[in-house]
Amino acid sequence: MAIHSITASIDSAAVGLIKFILGTHAKVVARLHDYDTWPNTDGHIEVLDDDRQPMGIIWAQVKGLPENHKLKFRCPTGLFEFAHQNGPIFLFGVARLCTFPTQ
Repeated sequence: MAIHSITASIDSAAVGLIKFILGTHAKVVARLHDYDTWPNTDGHIEVLDDDRQPMGIIWAQVKGLPENHKLKFRCPTGLFEFAHQNGPIFLFGVARLCTFPTQ
């Protein structure tokens, strides 16, 4: 069986939190994925009109922040190229809500 990294667990928790928060709003649908292998994106957010029809999408990348983030995060440069080629992208930096074992 493959070993799953702590980073994967942190990113999975971060994606879950963003999906939960966005799920409380009637004007957006979060189509985000954890444990994916696509670089620079975890999926997209559909923006809905008053009839709940999609009227546009915004790409999204979710990152779990390190414990010592000090409200700073190094944005991956590939995100800029992705946005240039595909359109707007949100970068969500999510502080850890719990600690994960290091072993």
